[in-house]
Amino acid sequence: IHAVIAWKINDTLPVAGGPTINYSGTKLAQGVVTPGDEFKFEGDGVGYGFNAGLLWQPHPQHSFGLAYHSAVSMHYSGHTRLSIPGFTTSFEVFPGFFVPVDVPGTFREEDADVEFQYPQSIMAGYSWRPTPEWNLEVNVNWTDWDSLNTLTLHQPSGDVALPFNWESSFFYSFGATRYLPKGFRVSAGYIYSENSVPNESFSPLVPDSNRHVLSVGVGQELDRVSWDISYQYAYGPHRKIDNGTLANGTYRFESHAIAISLGYRF
Repeated sequence: IHAVIAWKINDTLPVAGGPTINYSGTKLAQGVVTPGDEFKFEGDGVGYGFNAGLLWQPHPQHSFGLAYHSAVSMHYSGHTRLSIPGFTTSFEVFPGFFVPVDVPGTFREEDADVEFQYPQSIMAGYSWRPTPEWNLEVNVNWTDWDSLNTLTLHQPSGDVALPFNWESSFFYSFGATRYLPKGFRVSAGYIYSENSVPNESFSPLVPDSNRHVLSVGVGQELDRVSWDISYQYAYGPHRKIDNGTLANGTYRFESHAIAISLGYRF
């Protein structure tokens, strides 16, 4: 939830800012030692932050923008579940002679919590309006993922380290909007997002990769009210990990998102 207030300092320089309330649920899972086993954490939490931005428009055809999103510390509270099915292994009683041994399964569930730091980000953009019916825009966004290092999952049976060790990254976006009669507008855009997870600390928990993001949207501007609806498709090409760990494999990313926004001017 973003509560934003905008103030027009003069005809060419409006500024805006306000608090954010963030609710999130998460589920992290990974294998342990044998096929079919799993260690999983599920939890949810609320975090708080703020946004700020400014827009400088020295000419009706040219606009420059700058936006800042603060870091948000999210405290996830939930439970962990360890599930290891029973299996049979061989025990060598003397050289060349093996005896099958049944190993019983393990199941444990307990309360747990973890503090997750969502990073700050800065975005700069430029807009060119060659005619009143068209707006072409380019943006650069930097996200401080380098602040996400090793998290500690707290539980009664003992803390568990969750190493991330991500790297800060950029993404570059390009978009176009066509303005239509009766205040309607249609838009389309493309984003190239850099990978934030190096091979050395790659984890199937978050299989990040370089991504291509396509989006389309429609909206309308009325006297005091505005609305927008958009659809976004993201695709990450196959990424092969071969660093001698359990994360070895080939990964591919795909996601779909729908966004709805409403605005009211006083």
